[in-house]
Amino acid sequence: MRRWRRELESADPDQDPGLEINAEEAERWQQQMKQVRSARSEIKQSLTDPDARFMRERGARFRLSYSGELAVSEDHVITAVRVTQHSSDNASLLPMIVEVERRCGRRPEKVLADSGFYSWKTWTECTSWALTVMFLIPI
Repeated sequence: MRRWRRELESADPDQDPGLEINAEEAERWQQQMKQVRSARSEIKQSLTDPDARFMRERGARFRLSYSGELAVSEDHVITAVRVTQHSSDNASLLPMIVEVERRCGRRPEKVLADSGFYSWKTWTECTSWALTVMFLIPI
């Protein structure tokens, strides 16, 4: 344990990572980045997979990905699965309910979802369908 702690506290040769370049090279890189940004416009899009989107992860990082969603029954059976390229879940609950209805032959009576799926449109639509909807709000 002591050795491990000493290793952690010792100087890290990569503590200040990066590449040192001269001012001319830095200017060239900045110009290239401006060209790439203007060519890609405001939408963050992959150059290798145009259907994927850059989505925020924990720690304020972005990763090229899709959003996978699933619905389960009270006895933990997967009843529906969706994969989307939307970075927000706000508009995903209604299509998921429709997918459950399509696969199971009837609309669910109760829906439990996290707060990311909440929107006023979703709430009003679910209540018009006579669904009991509960959104989990983190404390």
